[in-house]
Amino acid sequence: MKTITSDELADVISRVEENIRNYIESKINKKLINSLDILIDVELDETLEVNVEIELDAGSLSEKYQSLVEESVDLAHKMLEEELRG
Repeated sequence: MKTITSDELADVISRVEENIRNYIESKINKKLINSLDILIDVELDETLEVNVEIELDAGSLSEKYQSLVEESVDLAHKMLEEELRG
């Protein structure tokens, strides 16, 4: 794993969050989204620990988009791993 500063890590997390937000918004009409919260927590010790939580509120359609949320969490993990493992 490459060495990374806390500022670089914050930049990586910010880029991944923005990419995931754009990905979800490309799949769902923005007008249907009441709220979209993305939480990314990364711990770089001897191992890489990543936690990604995405909460999508699309009203009565929220359940319909659960698979998209799960897909987006997986995508975020892959993006973070690629960026951090270099």
